[in-house]
Order: sequence, then structure tokens, then C-alpha cells
Amino acid sequence: QFADSNMSAGSIIQAVDTSDNTETTVQNTTFTDTGLTLSITPSSTSSKILVTCTQTIQAWNTSNYATARWRIMRNVDGGTFTAIYEDSSSANGNIFYYDYGGSGINCYTPISYTMIDTPNTTSACVYKTQGCQGSNGGNRAVFNGPAAGRIVLMEIAG
Repeated sequence: QFADSNMSAGSIIQAVDTSDNTETTVQNTTFTDTGLTLSITPSSTSSKILVTCTQTIQAWNTSNYATARWRIMRNVDGGTFTAIYEDSSSANGNIFYYDYGGSGINCYTPISYTMIDTPNTTSACVYKTQGCQGSNGGNRAVFNGPAAGRIVLMEIAG
């Protein structure tokens, strides 16, 4: 599970994953934990963490716009969580639907994001997702809707 002196840069040292199918409904624009969380403890400060998160997100509204926001957070050794991936628009978020008829919209979308994180630590790193409505419209945003969310973390030798 841990690197030895023969481990070359780019080798996968360890991999962990989890899923969560607990549906989380958010009816405001305040980021809320979705229940999807996972921890990994790097074996070296030079290691990188490959982070892959996938969740199904429902955005719903009775008028023409339905928006939602989603982000990936990380803390090191129990410290403060910080966003390592976040959309750039608080209004439209990274989930945006528009109904040209204006009679309402209800859509489910699997959203997935993969990135390399460089936490520079050998302490436990906890990754989690958060979500909320976008401020541009919506009655609710639902995370882990009809399908379970999944997070995969892989330590890669630096």
C-alpha cells in the first residue's frame, strides 16, 4: 500500500472509494454537505491525489430557470475545509437549465469532475462535496437523487 524505494513517479500507491445514496435536498443558496465524503492519508509529502467525484444532481423550478451549484472540498488533518473545485458563477452555477416555455423544469444530471490535488502532507486528507441552488432560479437542488454519488481517491507517487 505504501511506496518503497523502487516506486517510480506516477505509480499508484493506494486507491480508496466510496458511494452514498442518501438524497440531500437544498432549498437555498447556502452550500450544504451532500453526504459524499472520503479520507486518504498520503505516504509522502510529494504525493499527488487523483480526485474523481460523480453525483447526480436534480435542479427543479416552477418557472423557466433551474440552477444548482456543486463543489469539492478538502481539509488536511482536521483543519478548515477549502474548495479545491468550485464553479465560477454563483448565479447560474455549474448546473443550468432553461425552459423556453416557462412552465417549469425538472432535470437530473450526473456531474463528474476529475482533478489532481497536491496537499503536500502525510496527514489525513478528507474530501467531500457540497451543493446548493444557484441564485438565478430554482425551487430546490437534490444531490444523490436516483443514483448514488461516488468519490475515488488515488495516491500517486511524486
